[in-house]
Amino acid sequence: MSESIRPLKTETPNVTAWIAKSLGGGVCVLLWAHQPSGDTPSIGASCSEESEEGLRRGATTQVSEIPGEPGRVDIAGVVPSTVSAVSVTLADGSSKTVPVENGGWALETEAAPQSVQSIAVGG
Repeated sequence: MSESIRPLKTETPNVTAWIAKSLGGGVCVLLWAHQPSGDTPSIGASCSEESEEGLRRGATTQVSEIPGEPGRVDIAGVVPSTVSAVSVTLADGSSKTVPVENGGWALETEAAPQSVQSIAVGG
């Protein structure tokens, strides 16, 4: 829903992300990983389901194999207001905790995400 689109604060200058309500009743995240001009745009998008469980999980997307930046993986997500941070477990076995701001979060890393776990406010 275009009237609900808002930018997501990201920690890196190489990424622009937005979150919005979907026409289907869920929430969506769109991620654009900037790269040199002339390359095919690296864009990822994902939406949650309309169900209560789908809204509780939120939505996460990623972009990898970015032209000119081998190994870079950008990840972004949207979560409920009861979530203060997410813990992202990466393919290399490491994990990173990312703060949530205004319902969204973003991370630039060098390994693909294996799982994303919400951390509740006050938890």
